[in-house]
Amino acid sequence: GELRVVLSPQEEKFFARRPTQSVEAYDAYLKIGADRYSSSGEISSGALNKILDWAKQAVALDPSFAEGWAELARAHSSFFQFELDQTPARVAAATAAIDTARRLAPDAPEVILAYGEIRYRLHRDYAGAIEALERVIRLQSGQPEVYNTLAVVLRRQGKWREAMAMSRKVVELDPKYVLGWLDLRNGAMYVRRFDEALAADRRMIELEPTVSNRGWTAGDVWRAGRSADEFIAWRASLTPVEAQSELFVLSWGATLLGEQDE
Repeated sequence: GELRVVLSPQEEKFFARRPTQSVEAYDAYLKIGADRYSSSGEISSGALNKILDWAKQAVALDPSFAEGWAELARAHSSFFQFELDQTPARVAAATAAIDTARRLAPDAPEVILAYGEIRYRLHRDYAGAIEALERVIRLQSGQPEVYNTLAVVLRRQGKWREAMAMSRKVVELDPKYVLGWLDLRNGAMYVRRFDEALAADRRMIELEPTVSNRGWTAGDVWRAGRSADEFIAWRASLTPVEAQSELFVLSWGATLLGEQDE
């Protein structure tokens, strides 16, 4: 009232809706977001299974919790997207979850977002994904995660300028969203905007100085045509366990090829 904001009938309906009557189910749902928000893109079966477990708990506590089913669909589709599990059973689980979510609350922004991700991840239906994501933006224009997903889909279509604009919008909306900086870094590297990519790298390290974030930055310095020294120093700082990680093996191999060092 003090802000004198005029809500549309659709917005009033949205704000009046209570997603679940179960405090425990909603708590599990919030933990999904906390886990995803704190991740800087280090994808693993362990991390995704943790999110999957929270989603399963949410819908077990309240089978009518549409947003919980949406998160369950997103978790299953992530296994497929990152090639951790592309079996028909995984696809069927994601499909069943999103169908349930849409049946329960087809107009909920979280459900529409999940549907857009399913269209992209499982079906490579870019047009369908963009239509869903743009609908979410019309409902909730301040959600950085939606712009982040939209940037990824636009890149798949080769729409580099539009994708970069979306990525910049993400970190403008939330400067502490690590995945947003990671995606901005990815897009900038693809179009060879090295200064912008390295600035995003440094911001990621400020927010989360993880092994992988430091590795991406060190590798990007080299890929930008500057020096492999930072990557070599990063390599020397790794523990024996870290040095056996997939990230290290792939990045170090690329560096050796770049330096033509056999």
